[in-house]
Amino acid sequence: MKANTNLVPASSVMDFPRHCLAFAQFAPQGFALVDGESFIVLYVNSAFSRLLQLPVEELVGKRFEELFAENHSCAHAFDRVHSTGRPERHVEVKVSGAHPIYWSCTLWPVGSKERVDYVMLEITLVDEYPQKALELSEALLMGSVRQHLLVEESTALNERLRLEIRERKRTEKALLESQSQLRDLSAKLESEVIERTAKLNETSNQLEAFVFMVAHDLRAPLRAMQGFSTLLIEDAGIALSDAAKDYAKRIVKASQFMDDLLCDLLAFSRISQQQIELFPVSLEEVVQGVISQLQKILEETKAQITLPKQWPFVLGHKPILRQVLFNLVSNALKFSAPDRPPRLVIRTEEQAGFIRVWVEDNGIGIPAEYQTEIFHPFTRLNGVHYEGTGIGLSIVKKGVERMGGSVGVESTLGKGSQFWFELRKPLST
Repeated sequence: MKANTNLVPASSVMDFPRHCLAFAQFAPQGFALVDGESFIVLYVNSAFSRLLQLPVEELVGKRFEELFAENHSCAHAFDRVHSTGRPERHVEVKVSGAHPIYWSCTLWPVGSKERVDYVMLEITLVDEYPQKALELSEALLMGSVRQHLLVEESTALNERLRLEIRERKRTEKALLESQSQLRDLSAKLESEVIERTAKLNETSNQLEAFVFMVAHDLRAPLRAMQGFSTLLIEDAGIALSDAAKDYAKRIVKASQFMDDLLCDLLAFSRISQQQIELFPVSLEEVVQGVISQLQKILEETKAQITLPKQWPFVLGHKPILRQVLFNLVSNALKFSAPDRPPRLVIRTEEQAGFIRVWVEDNGIGIPAEYQTEIFHPFTRLNGVHYEGTGIGLSIVKKGVERMGGSVGVESTLGKGSQFWFELRKPLST
């Protein structure tokens, strides 16, 4: 049996199924397959060859527009199908003899949703009488193509929906597991916090008891040393040599310093550990109390203090606030310049819900590189010329922070310092 030379090999039409080629080869309508990239005709059947009155060999391999050089509308329809991926039907009427001839061309895409690999053509020539039947047939064909496209799109959407539902279920499961782990971890952390807080409170209470014990037990022998050394100088002063008197005076001075240091440590511990509640406090009342407490030193140093006429209230703790102001004022008197009497200015100003209190002096001043270190415990910049334990400003900082405020200093060496602290304004007084 002789092979049919009109059938193009399957390799030349890529993956187009063989049984579809066989079906198209003997169909009464003309079919052609065109490559979507090069617009090269890959396959035509016998009916297509007869319609164009050219053998198959001269049609396959040509560009699509060469076959329809006179039919520009069909070529334009081909471009739209290739670019949009939507099927189209194009009809043209040609008058030939007694009856008009209808040239009907149906085109539909072949390929994936993302790209058009091929375009399939179905061409029919009929006269006016079977035109209605042809239109119905072509409408059915177009409907079948569209239905096929809709089925493919619906299948793809259903698959994406199924994947999305599966992913959502997986996410919900992971979320539930994470929430369960988070609850377990939260409960564990809460238990550990309670346990560690209890241990911390116990340690804090033990430390506070130890500080009080050390402060009281050590101060007693220190006072004894100071008292006996003073009596030794007074009662046996004539019999003692100058060196012995100097030793005795050093014992008195060292014991006094140790007693002051223990008092400051006790005050620092008390401010750090004690439970406090904040209430509206009159600054005028606290400042007047501090001035009365330092009245003797003020008279001895011939200090001048300038106070405001109006005093605001602050949200604070009265004993701690008194300690803070006492330390700042006493420091200003202590670190005064030797060539001029102390001159202090205490003033206040309001800043966005806070009251800033300034304690300014004309003393020796603080070098810029030490203006943050002076608030650390045991920092003494002038320990040789000025007495002090180095804890006073640490008590100021700790006390202000316990009351929810902040503290700082602005100073010029040789001209004086301006210490300040801020506390919140009370809602009502």
